[in-house]
Amino acid sequence: QAQDSIPVPCRSLSAMAAQDDERIARELQQAEMGNAGPIVQGRPINADCASAPVVVGAVHGAGLPRTILAIPDIPDEEMLVLNYRTGLMCFSMVDIITTVLNSFSAWHTHHKWGLLVLIFLIGPFSGLIGAARLNRCLVGVYLFFCALKALFQLSFAIQTFFLWPILLALIQVWITKIVGTFWMALGGISVERRAMLLDMKEVPIRMVYW
Repeated sequence: QAQDSIPVPCRSLSAMAAQDDERIARELQQAEMGNAGPIVQGRPINADCASAPVVVGAVHGAGLPRTILAIPDIPDEEMLVLNYRTGLMCFSMVDIITTVLNSFSAWHTHHKWGLLVLIFLIGPFSGLIGAARLNRCLVGVYLFFCALKALFQLSFAIQTFFLWPILLALIQVWITKIVGTFWMALGGISVERRAMLLDMKEVPIRMVYW
């Protein structure tokens, strides 16, 4: 007689809560797989039987969007270094070629004094090795030579006021800015972490659901 007095809805309350938990687990797994349905919030154990579950982060009855984005899971400084590294190596190679050509051109015009221009190869060679090894000191040497070259080309452009020297000066200022940004970003990364970035084959990513 005492067992017959237990209400039937309250007897099945724990079973309903267990079913809700299983459904939530399935929907969370589908969300990880990219097939997200509406994710609901479980009922409290002592809730009324008529209380309806609530959709988390959405209007009641609406499903979650199915947009999935893969974004890099590394700090901004490290991502900037990885993005600028190849470009800096290309700038250094172009700088080496143009410096050698200018040196031979000056040597042909002013004899042996033109070979002194080869001293400026220290800068791009330092930049090439520094970018390849993520060595901040070598990149700083390249930054110094880039700044000197930019000042020289700016002064020459102001004196001549021709279009071509002005364009070359602006390009050199832009390259100097990129090298300076790369150098500053390397300063925020430890030496041990730079070694890990060199050994990194792929950039780690994390999935973001919208």
